[in-house]
Amino acid sequence: MPIEPDEVRHVAELSRLEMTPEEADSLADDLQKIVSYIDRLQEVELGPDDEALTYFDADVHREDRTASGLERADALWNAPDADGEFFLVPKILAKDEE
Repeated sequence: MPIEPDEVRHVAELSRLEMTPEEADSLADDLQKIVSYIDRLQEVELGPDDEALTYFDADVHREDRTASGLERADALWNAPDADGEFFLVPKILAKDEE
């Protein structure tokens, strides 16, 4: 099933992404190539002795370790706005006035 540029534009609109018609055409082509490649992978026949490749050899049950964090001055050094102790950010929620 081909991926049409109209579908790409529709998803971009739902995602609130700005996209030119040229970008939609290019992305539709790229997505179609990816889907075609996945379809080709589906056709590969595995024998009974073939094992699926997994990458779960890492020890995911490692011991938790504590580590020291940043000093306050190091954390705030590149902040756009700080008062020396905290990051300062604009209010985004206002209290309802009764």
